[in-house]
Amino acid sequence: MPDYYAYTIGSDGHIKGLTVVTGVDDEEAKRIAGHLLDGKIVDLWEMGRFVGRLEPNARKRTLCVSQRTDR
Repeated sequence: MPDYYAYTIGSDGHIKGLTVVTGVDDEEAKRIAGHLLDGKIVDLWEMGRFVGRLEPNARKRTLCVSQRTDR
């Protein structure tokens, strides 16, 4: 299983923390990393590959995932 790196992003746009997430694929890693949100933004990476940005959506209380488009 690959290791993913979930970087918690603060309100100033800087990295505030790092958690290693192990998942069988991107979708499982996103689901696990989603539990880290707690009102914060989380950028998810697998090694040097950007998987997505997870953001809490206060209005719908759902998880929004944006993906890099410049690959």
